[in-house]
Amino acid sequence: RFQPIYDQLETDLAATSDKLGSELFDLIFPKEHDSLTNFRAALRDKIEDEHTVEDVYKTIRTEITQPETPVDVDYVRVMTLHKSKGLTADFVVIAGFSAGLIPRVPRDPSTRSDEENLAELEEQRRLMYVALTRTRNRIILSSVKTMTTAEAGRTNATIVFKKGVFRHPTQTSQFYRELGPAAPSVIAGDDFIKNLT
Repeated sequence: RFQPIYDQLETDLAATSDKLGSELFDLIFPKEHDSLTNFRAALRDKIEDEHTVEDVYKTIRTEITQPETPVDVDYVRVMTLHKSKGLTADFVVIAGFSAGLIPRVPRDPSTRSDEENLAELEEQRRLMYVALTRTRNRIILSSVKTMTTAEAGRTNATIVFKKGVFRHPTQTSQFYRELGPAAPSVIAGDDFIKNLT
């Protein structure tokens, strides 16, 4: 029942084997299909003459999963620490500034060598530096004071387990202590909101 579809896919795939770049792009995304106009426009400049089918696939996947972040906008941008590189804003909030989240600790660090764990920590320290230097004016390092064990399990946050309580204290990121005297003062969320008005 599916053999004709499979045969057509095989034929189409074989037709791309010797094509590169714009010729390959036009074959995969024909100009005559109006439904592909916006897609073609968004990707056209990203495809280089020597791109193979694999290169085109990687480019499409990257453009869809990691689109370029607009630079000058008048709305809130939510992004990972990785995506913030090269961008600045007047006001930056780094959410989840708790141990286990920033830096992210693997669920089972014993599965990796000490060197791998140290290299990962250093990479996350560099990312944190990138995040801290994104602001032109004000920065907030935000974390929650307590979590349930279920929330901690889902997010991998480090908690101080206390028997008989529903919510357990979290631990502040070790990067806070590493900021030394430059660390912003700790303010409870309710107090911070009162000071805004």
